[in-house]
Amino acid sequence: MTTIALLHTSGVHEPTFRNLIEERSPDVRQRHTVRDDWLETARRDGLTPDLQHAVHAFLLAEARQADAVLCTCSTLGPLVDSVQADGATIIRIDRPMMEAAIATGGPVLIAYCLESTRDPTLALFDAVAASTGRPCAVKTVFCEGAWPHFESGAIETFSETVASSVRKAAETLAPLAAIVLAQASMAPAARHLADLGIPVLSSPAPAVETVLKHAGSDI
Repeated sequence: MTTIALLHTSGVHEPTFRNLIEERSPDVRQRHTVRDDWLETARRDGLTPDLQHAVHAFLLAEARQADAVLCTCSTLGPLVDSVQADGATIIRIDRPMMEAAIATGGPVLIAYCLESTRDPTLALFDAVAASTGRPCAVKTVFCEGAWPHFESGAIETFSETVASSVRKAAETLAPLAAIVLAQASMAPAARHLADLGIPVLSSPAPAVETVLKHAGSDI
């Protein structure tokens, strides 16, 4: 049986990804691990050598037991990229979304809620654009005040706060070809932005489709 291992830095993500996988490939075995302490460390101290070692060791251990591994934390994304050289099938959650954004061919607005997400997200955007030979203008918006709502479990208020920030930025920075919601937690905000008339991209669904394909599962 195909096995997918997932690393989360918030427990709220587990049911989201469990449901997405079950909808697409119900026979896949899932193994979920939550390490919110790793996100806390990254926010406080950055991607330290000790954190890098811990994350790499975990991902490689999971890759030996699963057909593919998905890290659902954008902040830890660079650590996923740096472990790929070991030959493991390990997926960074935001890469498929970035590929879709750059394929639109026009200016992209990237929204984020944590400062620790900004630099790795922009670095990934630049790397994907360079690898595809499609230089693409990028603009950013920090969704100020949103994250405390997520931390308190007020997910709808969090989504509405994200959407409000994104809407204001999109109106100011138009025209745009796409909007990227940089963190998996931001995905529910997309439904509040459907009337903008441009793609609003989030990471969970394309990441799940990618990891299932790498695992050899039919979807």
